[in-house]
Amino acid sequence: MTALYVSNPTKQTIVRNYRMPHDDPHQRHLRRLEIRSGQQDVIHGERPVIRHIIDQLLACGDRDGAESHGKMEGFKGLIFREEGQISTEEIQLAHEGVVETENKIAVAEATKSALGFDNALRHEQKRKRGRPAKLTQIEVEQETPRDGHKTGNEVHLDITVDPEGRADERLPT
Repeated sequence: MTALYVSNPTKQTIVRNYRMPHDDPHQRHLRRLEIRSGQQDVIHGERPVIRHIIDQLLACGDRDGAESHGKMEGFKGLIFREEGQISTEEIQLAHEGVVETENKIAVAEATKSALGFDNALRHEQKRKRGRPAKLTQIEVEQETPRDGHKTGNEVHLDITVDPEGRADERLPT
């Protein structure tokens, strides 16, 4: 018997459905793995069964716990390990990867919004004889809950769109 440890480094409960290799794909024999934030669960099975489950986890964007010591770009899921529990340090490192990915997504979405706002403003003002301002500036600031305290890691960014900017510079989208 082999053990597969699966941990959730995010701030929300994650549910993964998977199939066992001997399950009939035409029937609805899905297995459910529900892991709360910061928790770890174990699945026992034969090595081919565990490999089959790992392949399904990888297809969902989940990663091996050993990868948490390096860059985890684009990571926002579960971490797993065969034959050994995932350490608290690895869960914390993976959580930092999740936060970094969420911040990059927030910046990309804010940039898209700023460009869209500038484009709409430019087209509206062309119909009304000219552009009222040379630059469009958008400020994004993360709000904290009423009972929450600032941590110093809140998102705060300014985006300025200049229609006469250089064509060789690309914003992240």
